[in-house]
Amino acid sequence: MLKIKAQNQLNAVPTLQQTAESLYEDICQKHINPFDNPKLYNFLVRHDESLDYLLEQLYAYQKWKYDDLFENSGIDKKHKILLVDAGLASRFEEFEDFIKKTKIDTSKIEPFELRTKFSKYLGTETVYRGMYFKDLQGGIKNLQQNGCCSSLFKYQPKDEIISELKYFLYPNPVFENTIRDIMLDKAADPEYGNVFLSVSSEYDIAASVPKKDRNSQCPVVVIKAEMPKLSIIKQQNRFADIMNHAQLKVLHVNGKSYPYATQQDKIEAFIPFFMPTDNAQYTIDTSTDGFSWYDMI
Repeated sequence: MLKIKAQNQLNAVPTLQQTAESLYEDICQKHINPFDNPKLYNFLVRHDESLDYLLEQLYAYQKWKYDDLFENSGIDKKHKILLVDAGLASRFEEFEDFIKKTKIDTSKIEPFELRTKFSKYLGTETVYRGMYFKDLQGGIKNLQQNGCCSSLFKYQPKDEIISELKYFLYPNPVFENTIRDIMLDKAADPEYGNVFLSVSSEYDIAASVPKKDRNSQCPVVVIKAEMPKLSIIKQQNRFADIMNHAQLKVLHVNGKSYPYATQQDKIEAFIPFFMPTDNAQYTIDTSTDGFSWYDMI
């Protein structure tokens, strides 16, 4: 009887495939970002023996920096799985400060609960995303109903999306790109079919992006949304040098100048997989020019 009970418990533990499929369904049907989903962390807890290999896959040469930070933080080791989320990993010092200020005993709290408290502590931030639709009103209606998924959902079949979700769950020698590489691909080629959505802190920049290869009077939809700060991966801290080739460039939009070297975090940030738009505002923009890059003088 005990053997049967133990076997039933073993069978109840979701496999890698089942977890990735469930995360996919939750994105599409419940509009839950994978890193806001306890299913991701529940899987990682059960496979923490391969966590170091997974972090090596995600961060490569930077992994040792996270290792040192975590070892010196005094945070209970079970919470190391939270580093799988690049949004948290890039804010690790803030995470430490939050734990010190709130005096949380990290040995008595589960990782997902701790992440939830940290996200609430950080609050939200306004971001903008510009999109082109042939049918503007139809595009807005679709965003209102379904949220905004990354281009991966547009260009890749379901099996490929599930494969990308596995990347954040379990180490796989087939995957060669780090998170940094994937974000760089997004910055270099928006049509890549990428895990990450591109957003900006500036309306003009977001409105200008879809007009890059179109007429500047071409109407585009600009989404204004409040996002949890923890869901926004900015080009700062450990991701400050994503676009090294742009360090000596200045972005020009609508008479405004944005030196990349000092304002990269405003110009473009990244949201993994899904951007909720339940309470978003939508503007049909026809006046913003396309952006231009110039060398810094």
